[in-house]
Amino acid sequence: MPKKQKDFTEKIRKEQNLDYICFGYRMDESLQRRGQLKNLVNAIDLKANWAFPLRAFTSKTIRGYVKTNNILLQPEYNVKGIKHNFEEHRGGAAYFLRHFISEEDFLAAVKQDKNIEVDYLRHLFTTFKDVEYFGEDENEKEQR
Repeated sequence: MPKKQKDFTEKIRKEQNLDYICFGYRMDESLQRRGQLKNLVNAIDLKANWAFPLRAFTSKTIRGYVKTNNILLQPEYNVKGIKHNFEEHRGGAAYFLRHFISEEDFLAAVKQDKNIEVDYLRHLFTTFKDVEYFGEDENEKEQR
């Protein structure tokens, strides 16, 4: 795991007073993941205070659970046979990347996909709609 991620997760764990940070890693994703997760007791890495509750799940069991329980997924998950609400807001990941990882990584992602910046802006205007971005509108002042 990159040092950057370990530092970030440790910071969040302490700020939020959490015992563990949970990851959705699964053993069926790769041989490296299988080796990383195979010997954990109760799916917990006690040294890093990380938990992997989905480690023994397979992609098939997760898809089945999602479909059976009608769970909405982000459009990034292109899971065959599960319908997505593509109007659903998805800018949270872009916001997280820009403000909690780095501006440099955000700009690199935008270079690869311009929609990431659009999603970021949509997130700002839907999540923080009560925040004044451009100051007060003169018409609103007159109406008060």
